[in-house]
Amino acid sequence: MIRLSYFLQYISAFIILVTPLSGLLSQIRGDYVWVAGSQKNYSAIGGYDGHIMDFRSDSLRVNYNNLPMGIASYRTSICNGSGDLLFYTNGRAVMTAKQEIISNVIDINDNAWTRRYWPNPYSGFPGHQDVLLLPDPKLNSGYFMLHKLPVYNPPAKDSIEIRYSYINHDLAKSESEITIKNDKFYPKNDLLFSYLTAIRHSNQKDWWILQPTLDTSILTFLLDESGIHLNKIQKSGHFFDKSRSSSSGTAKFSPDGTKYAIYNYYDQLHVYDFDRASGILTNRKQSFIIPQGDIDRNQYYFCSVE
Repeated sequence: MIRLSYFLQYISAFIILVTPLSGLLSQIRGDYVWVAGSQKNYSAIGGYDGHIMDFRSDSLRVNYNNLPMGIASYRTSICNGSGDLLFYTNGRAVMTAKQEIISNVIDINDNAWTRRYWPNPYSGFPGHQDVLLLPDPKLNSGYFMLHKLPVYNPPAKDSIEIRYSYINHDLAKSESEITIKNDKFYPKNDLLFSYLTAIRHSNQKDWWILQPTLDTSILTFLLDESGIHLNKIQKSGHFFDKSRSSSSGTAKFSPDGTKYAIYNYYDQLHVYDFDRASGILTNRKQSFIIPQGDIDRNQYYFCSVE
């Protein structure tokens, strides 16, 4: 069953009701703590105003904290197996649960575009659903950070690339370090802003990472013990336009991983069957949720799964 709700001023949202979490998936606690904040409000005691949303108990707890760096829309965090926060990112650096900046790391997403348009790392980074933190299937102490950023291409329009950085967490000392930064593992710059999402492989160890491109493709990456690599390029069955589709919506998996959804106002809702063993998308269905009479209006939509 699909239930949809929205408001049509600046942000719209829809909720897909799907099957409950399986017993295996319910044991993953990597997303139990979220960190958010402000990129402008510098607090009187030094640092940036932020808040931490804690889902470890039956009710949501929100704690307000003094953060070492500002956070814009580009952000993600990861927890250990007990649901305790390990570290989080604002797109330019990685911070620990102790609110310390991991040394030698304030140049994540550094390139000509960043230095020209977003030079201050303490202001976070722009983008929605453009960064992931995933545990390394090979090492319990390792984490892959996948991050997208614009590429400065004068006189042509900017394009989008994807990179990865690697974080090693010393369990004994509870300390972290960045051992790889800004490694470009996919050669092209044909990505859409937003829509970067991942789901556990059926083996409960590896990860599938999906990212739509311009035109009609969905990149399917596999993160396994050998690292991250492009597993296949699948046809989306729909043309995604740079001027409208890029950054205007989100993509999500259902909790059981059998459905993959892409939604934005211009392209509407696309739902695929997903095979968590093979990574193959099939049976695309398109639904028109909102009337298209105001299609030239600038609107951004967000997909959430319950």
